[in-house]
Amino acid sequence: MTSRSSPPEPHPDDGLLARVLSWISNLLLRRTELVLLCAAALALLALQYIRYLPLKSSVFDLLPPDDPLVATYKEVEEILTPTDFAAVLLTLEDPPASLAERERILIEAATRLERELDDPEIRGVSFRIGEGIEVPPELLLFYQLDPETLSRLREIAREVLSIFPPLQVPRGRALGEALPQAALADLSRVGKIDPGKLRAILGEAQREVEAARELVSRMGEIPRLEKLLHEAGVIITELLSRPPPKAQPLFSPDRTRLLVQIWPRRPSYTGVVYCRKITRTISAAVRRAELGKLGVRAGITGNYVAVAQGQALIAQDLSRTTWISAVGVFVVLIVSLGSVIAILATVLPLLVSAVLTVAWAKFSVGGFNLITVFLPALVLGLGVDYSLHLVSRVMEEIRKGEDLPAALAVAMRTKGSASLGAALTTALAFTSLVFARSLGLKEMGIIMALGIFFALGSALLIGPALLVAAYRASQGRFRPRGLGYERKLFRPYRLLLYNRWAVIALTILLTGAVAYQASRVEFEFVPGELSPTTEAQRVAQEAMRALGGEIAFNDDFLIFVRGSRMLREVTADLSSHPGVRSIRSVRDLLPTELLRGEAAFQEIPIASLDAFLSLLEENLREWEGRIAQARNLAVALARGELVAATMGAGEIAAAASKLADSLFRLADAMEAYSPRVPEFLPAVTSMRADYEIIRGFLERLQALPPEEELLRRLVEVLPGDLRAYYYTSEGAYVIHLGLDPQYLEGKKLDRFIAWLEEKGYRYFGFPEVRLRLRQYMQRDFAISTSLAGILILGVLLLNFRSLRAAVVAAMPLVVGYTWMLAGMKFLGIEFNFINISISPLLIGLGVDAGIHVAHRVLEEGPGQSAVARGAAASTMPVLGASLTTMVVFAALLWANTPGLRILGVCALLGLGFSLIASLLFVPAALVRVERPPGAR
Repeated sequence: MTSRSSPPEPHPDDGLLARVLSWISNLLLRRTELVLLCAAALALLALQYIRYLPLKSSVFDLLPPDDPLVATYKEVEEILTPTDFAAVLLTLEDPPASLAERERILIEAATRLERELDDPEIRGVSFRIGEGIEVPPELLLFYQLDPETLSRLREIAREVLSIFPPLQVPRGRALGEALPQAALADLSRVGKIDPGKLRAILGEAQREVEAARELVSRMGEIPRLEKLLHEAGVIITELLSRPPPKAQPLFSPDRTRLLVQIWPRRPSYTGVVYCRKITRTISAAVRRAELGKLGVRAGITGNYVAVAQGQALIAQDLSRTTWISAVGVFVVLIVSLGSVIAILATVLPLLVSAVLTVAWAKFSVGGFNLITVFLPALVLGLGVDYSLHLVSRVMEEIRKGEDLPAALAVAMRTKGSASLGAALTTALAFTSLVFARSLGLKEMGIIMALGIFFALGSALLIGPALLVAAYRASQGRFRPRGLGYERKLFRPYRLLLYNRWAVIALTILLTGAVAYQASRVEFEFVPGELSPTTEAQRVAQEAMRALGGEIAFNDDFLIFVRGSRMLREVTADLSSHPGVRSIRSVRDLLPTELLRGEAAFQEIPIASLDAFLSLLEENLREWEGRIAQARNLAVALARGELVAATMGAGEIAAAASKLADSLFRLADAMEAYSPRVPEFLPAVTSMRADYEIIRGFLERLQALPPEEELLRRLVEVLPGDLRAYYYTSEGAYVIHLGLDPQYLEGKKLDRFIAWLEEKGYRYFGFPEVRLRLRQYMQRDFAISTSLAGILILGVLLLNFRSLRAAVVAAMPLVVGYTWMLAGMKFLGIEFNFINISISPLLIGLGVDAGIHVAHRVLEEGPGQSAVARGAAASTMPVLGASLTTMVVFAALLWANTPGLRILGVCALLGLGFSLIASLLFVPAALVRVERPPGAR
């Protein structure tokens, strides 16, 4: 006959499981020392194996190894390496009023620091931009141009063009020689020569005279033109005498900050240990430099420092959350068990299972990644669940008068079966992740699929073995009874079950009411939620704000193009996109004036100006004679006009008349400037001297090779790291893009990537890595959640052999999951890289409490009093097990990493609502589900 304290009579097909559990009980009673010795040896071997545990801290460790982005990243690593540097931002704490004094103090501080950084692992230190770049001779001219000088030359060019645009220049040296004497003779013999030839001669002469008139009309601007050309000549003369440009310190515009860049010998992805070493080296150099005596504060940043500080904060998170979890778990265990030996029997299996899980993680997947780093703490929470239920049942049986061996046998038969069902459901939830494309989730599945059974095995073997050892050592006097809350909880559960329909209806209705809000939770994978905020990030942001475009610690996208023409076209195309915030390429190292195609100063009509000066030089000294010559020529043309008219050549006569009129007007225009000829003579001499300087300068510009050749020569002389930054080993130019923050996530990022692909550009971008990871994890989320749900329902059917009981046991999971999503929406929390793992985790954990409550209720019987008795007996073990797991996640609320804090909030929501549903809904529903035969 089955008593209240004994398990129900087993079904015939329960024989195998019952025999296995019975065999474990006998093993523990007969071979206690052997079990404990094997467990200790296994734990020590695992501890030895995990002395060095790698942490895969790259986001690429979350992608499938065969993803094309991983291969692309390996190809572009050499391009990213030049930006892989550490930096020290020097800031004046009390800046003096003088800018020169500010510069002096900062340079002295930087020089001190540079001396202290004499270390074998540091291959370069610089606080000047452009240091190490050897300017090719053909570009030296442009690098000597400062912005003010370049701007003034452009203004001079514009003014010269407004005075003297490109004109048709007379071919004759004398202004009056518009028509040769031979042409006049031909005109007198108009009837004897070809009329077409004569018309052509007259037309050409007409154009020459008009050009001369245009030049003469501009003689009033000679003083202004002389001044402009002289200023340009002085600027160019001074410019050509300048020495080659020097690298400039990386000052902020207000001269209160100076950035010192430091290049270690190996890249930051060498490993965390190397990054820590470099960070310690820089920190020690800063201390030795005693910058505080100069009134300078130093902030350390860069990839090396960010990695080291990030890992330090993660380690701090692990340490802090472990201690908080340990204290919280210990308090819960004291309240739940009330016995030191029982607490030890609960805690020691946790430690062993955690160590074995870490060893398995190293062996199976090479360590932990950004998503799986918290799994050891999770194993502690799961292990407590199994151990606490088993130890609590042992003490319950002892309170009923059984001795320890008999109590252990009962606990193993009852709680062993329930714990196995709970472990299978949790393991299946994580096993579904093995099929994920995302490597981060896949590794979580691999680790936890076996880690669950480490926790279950430790709970079934080590904890009971410790109780048996204590029992034997006390010669049978050790009888831990615990605190026993069953009697106090029985009456409240009787009241609850009287109102069971209200409990069932409220649970279903309220869950349905929040289902809409739960369905609105979206995926928002923000990079900042993957890692903690470090001091290095704060310093980097301060440096970028202070130095503007002079410094950048990362790029959002890299675009690869071949040929300078393509480089120019793609740069212009990218600049037109509203999402592009900044563009950097090797073209930035060439002067802006050159990149316009033909420089503005080169647009001065040098040939026309030369001809104008030559005509003035030739004619000014014989000005009056040239005027008379023009008039005489006009008179001769008038006679020729009369001859042509007499001969009936009307067209020739008209052309001659028009030319004569133009010559008279030219003579009149020249005569108007006769009084100013003495003034013009020295001005023309001065302009000729300045013109020769300008002509030589422009010839140097025109002699420059095409832009493609200039870029090639510039690439050849760049330092190795900088060359790799701008130019690949395959011969492609690299364009570095920075995007507007709005384009780094969501639909705008999707559209930008689609735009790049539509253009046919070859590119690589870290935002796309996050996008790809989001796509993988969204897919994995849907598949793993659906698969885990189906597998868990199947396990529950096998465990309970009743569809209705299985559905009731699974209901707390549905309630907890729905209310968790609704709570996330209410708090403004979306799924990210880290908290998306809560889905399989909650599916596994959320159903455990329901399984244990359902097992104990069904064990007692279907009647109302029996259900109340079973629920009261299971409440404290279920509450204690759930609270210990919740304490582990609650400890994450004090983590430095934002993503871990959000994970803690999500887990607390899901586990908390699942616990409430397990303790209230499951007993209420099972009264109706399992009725005795013949009951009404």
